[in-house]
Amino acid sequence: MKRIIILFTAMAVFVTAVMRPAGMVYAKSNEAPDAKYVTVVLDPGHGGHDGGACKKWGGKSYMEKDLNLAIAKACKSELETYAGVKVYLTRSSDYYVSLGGRVNLATKKKADLFVSLHNNASTSSSVNGACVYYPNSGYRAKCGLDGQKAAKSIQKQLTDLGLRNKGTLIR
Repeated sequence: MKRIIILFTAMAVFVTAVMRPAGMVYAKSNEAPDAKYVTVVLDPGHGGHDGGACKKWGGKSYMEKDLNLAIAKACKSELETYAGVKVYLTRSSDYYVSLGGRVNLATKKKADLFVSLHNNASTSSSVNGACVYYPNSGYRAKCGLDGQKAAKSIQKQLTDLGLRNKGTLIR
């Protein structure tokens, strides 16, 4: 569990560095620079009645909704140590948020980056590994291109940590 949280915290910090506006430097500080904040919305997938995947590991059962929330909270805590970064969660405890509710929060907060966290489970080892989805260009071409760039960067960081590469995928 600790390794998973550390992995996603490292990913979140890297993503923030990749997505920052040109010329903006982040430092561990409680004081923000004069430049515009980068707003990150972390979406711990599932919640409430929607538990997501469940997997037994080491004799203990893990619910995806709980892992996603723990990872999101750890990422939020780490990202908030950097000046110029504002972080919001789509949920802060175990309750259900609709897909529309998640999107509405990101829109309301004017997110520069929206990261939905999931931990899928399968009995097949052929599907194990990390994959990163990014938006298609149908809504806004720049959004698709920026998303693809971020997805490739995140995927590289995850595979450099030793996770099996399942690729970047368009949504």
